[in-house]
Amino acid sequence: MILNWLDLQSDITAIRFNSIGVPLGETGKFRPLRTRGISDIICCVRGTFLAIEVKREKGGKLSIYQKAFLDTVREVGGVAIVATNLDLVIQTVDQIRKEKWHS
Repeated sequence: MILNWLDLQSDITAIRFNSIGVPLGETGKFRPLRTRGISDIICCVRGTFLAIEVKREKGGKLSIYQKAFLDTVREVGGVAIVATNLDLVIQTVDQIRKEKWHS
């Protein structure tokens, strides 16, 4: 639902980042990717980098790698959120748009 909304916005480029890992044959196991912790959705909103980690409202917990990635995004001037619903994403995008409009 979040990615669908983002795709409808003309001023946003968004991709779903799948970091499940590389399957190890028929074992059912995966080799972790070097990109461990990268947010579920990576966006550019009018030139601002936005990382969105999507979690369930109940029981959704960040890994240490996810937290580190979000912290790094913020440290370098991007916006990083943990979204449990579409409303938070819309509010964040609206805030980015307002800041870009006035800058």
